[in-house]
Amino acid sequence: MNNSRLRRGLALAAVCTPVIGITGCYPDITSAGSHPHAQASASHQTQTVSNKHRAGVGAVGAASTSTQGTQSIGWYYVPIITSFGPDSAIAGLRVQDGRLQLLIRTDTPVNHASGFVFSKMWHTAWFDPAADTVQPAGEVPAQAQATYQGPAKLVFPATFPSNFQAQAVTVDVQGKPAAKWPSAIPMYGSAANPEGPAPGTLDNQILGQVGNWLWVALKGPQYPPFYPKQQPLLWAFRYWDRLVAFNLQTGQAVEYSIPPSYTEYIWAVSTGTNLVLPTWVRSGNDVWVAVGQWVGCFPANPSPSEASGNVVRAISPVLRKPSGAYVRAETKAAIATLSSDEQELADSLASYWDTVVGAKVPGVPSFHVYQDGQRTAWNMNPAIYNHGDLPSDFIWALEFPFATSDPLASERTQLGQQILSILRNPINTDAIGMIPMTPQQVEAQFHHKPPVALPGYVIRDNAYWPVKS
Repeated sequence: MNNSRLRRGLALAAVCTPVIGITGCYPDITSAGSHPHAQASASHQTQTVSNKHRAGVGAVGAASTSTQGTQSIGWYYVPIITSFGPDSAIAGLRVQDGRLQLLIRTDTPVNHASGFVFSKMWHTAWFDPAADTVQPAGEVPAQAQATYQGPAKLVFPATFPSNFQAQAVTVDVQGKPAAKWPSAIPMYGSAANPEGPAPGTLDNQILGQVGNWLWVALKGPQYPPFYPKQQPLLWAFRYWDRLVAFNLQTGQAVEYSIPPSYTEYIWAVSTGTNLVLPTWVRSGNDVWVAVGQWVGCFPANPSPSEASGNVVRAISPVLRKPSGAYVRAETKAAIATLSSDEQELADSLASYWDTVVGAKVPGVPSFHVYQDGQRTAWNMNPAIYNHGDLPSDFIWALEFPFATSDPLASERTQLGQQILSILRNPINTDAIGMIPMTPQQVEAQFHHKPPVALPGYVIRDNAYWPVKS
């Protein structure tokens, strides 16, 4: 992680945006004249809002509260990195006196973001969508995220989906079936490493409930990058990309898109085992949802018209964008990550082959430096093949939200395909030692010739030589 990549978000004018199939347009939230003291925690006990808000409508979730003001529908980029650094994510959300308070988690990633030094202290901050400002409000002890504890439940099969197919799901309320989840909004399920709960629970999360409206966050996409030539990549490629309000009684659903976050850290903690989950709070006629670097505002009771059909794909505009300079810096960082990963891969395999054939090549160390732990290479992890588990920084770079017109997007594609192609070559599993082999057996397997082209190397005298040598 590179702290020099910090950039401040760009403030854009908020607009009142109509939503297809949904009635209503909402004014800006009111700002309190005084600044309340930071609370000890942004986690709350689950509450049910009384019927005074709407006949027969309550709110259940990680938190609920009521304010007089509401906000334009859409997403706001939150510049948390300016105050808390690139290794931070929104992990809690509350509304107090018409103001948004965020709970910010920070950790220290290590080893290609595949591990973490967990922080013992998190942070609180006030976020003003209109002014695009984040005001730190003190520290709080690290804590478990507050999650939905209401009566509804998503029930998934325990078996792993084959070929990345959509999951069957049943929505239950206190053990009884609710309306059928629409097939037009597929849910997916990821294999866990190590194996844990039903795969569908990793990719789908109930956030809260307002009356019959159940708010659910869903991960996608269905397939990993370069499918069907994505091997050995199998999991941890899905991120939170959809927000759905589902009516438990009628089966109607309103689907909003979730904009992707940019930092490597957020991808690491929100894919796979879900160290950080989306968070939700009700505020009067609105619900607020926080995902990664984004906070969104939506109508608590979407009320789609009957003419709009069973599924409404609503407009969920980005009302505040990050600065172009920040996005560009992260874009370049993604390319640099892939280039570094590719070179580390090539260096380790050149070392392995040259050691196997007994070649003494200047600039290429003996493979013993890897076997003894003097050097490490991410591609030497058996979990790549045992579990389809690749480093999160690599997957982040593969799926970084490049602008379609960005010429670096094609460079990213080329780098990603080259890396996966090399990983599919048996030389990498030989280097790991998945099956013990003698040097003679390794050479014979590849007909006594270097088996694959390695970036940064040329083949000379049956060995890999650095291009610069």
